[in-house]
Amino acid sequence: MLDGEVIIRCGDRTFVAHANDYVVLPAGVEHTFRVTSAQAARMLLVHATDEFLNFIEAVGTPAAKLELPATDHGINRDSLIRIAAEHELRIVGAPLEESDVHNGAIS
Repeated sequence: MLDGEVIIRCGDRTFVAHANDYVVLPAGVEHTFRVTSAQAARMLLVHATDEFLNFIEAVGTPAAKLELPATDHGINRDSLIRIAAEHELRIVGAPLEESDVHNGAIS
């Protein structure tokens, strides 16, 4: 983690990562995260292959300026799942909700 704070669910564990933390998520284990800091979170992601990068390039748009994007990023969940599958990735389950963060979700 370069900046900010995120809550991460990996398998059946949920934990918080802060700036300067190093987190390793095992390959093949379902995971998700949600930014919980007031400021944007910045992370350095390292993957064994370039499939995730190719997926991000397929669904993302380079930022014009350094600010959080709008919540409507123009792609629906079904399209995201289809494009992920094209890059040998699986999207399962829902993202962490605000209630997950504030209702004792950390174990």
